[in-house]
Amino acid sequence: MWETMLSIIEDYEIPMSEAEIQADPLYKQGVDFGERKGREEGERKGREEGEVKAKRELAARLKDLGMSDDFIAEATGFSLDEWRQINGTANE
Repeated sequence: MWETMLSIIEDYEIPMSEAEIQADPLYKQGVDFGERKGREEGERKGREEGEVKAKRELAARLKDLGMSDDFIAEATGFSLDEWRQINGTANE
């Protein structure tokens, strides 16, 4: 973002120092917006990774209990092919 602002300023030959740019309320809003979007994206990815990890752990427990691949796929929401890939039995 900083590079974009500098590019715009240079293109239009606006006489502003770095300090003036950073003091501009629009600059702060842009930085705040970027930080918020980055945080939201990180949280979303973390939730998704956590959900997949929980499903894999459940699938492993069900396998240890002797459940069938069909049952495990149904219980976890993995497709049968996904579960077999995860389980290492894709070619069976």
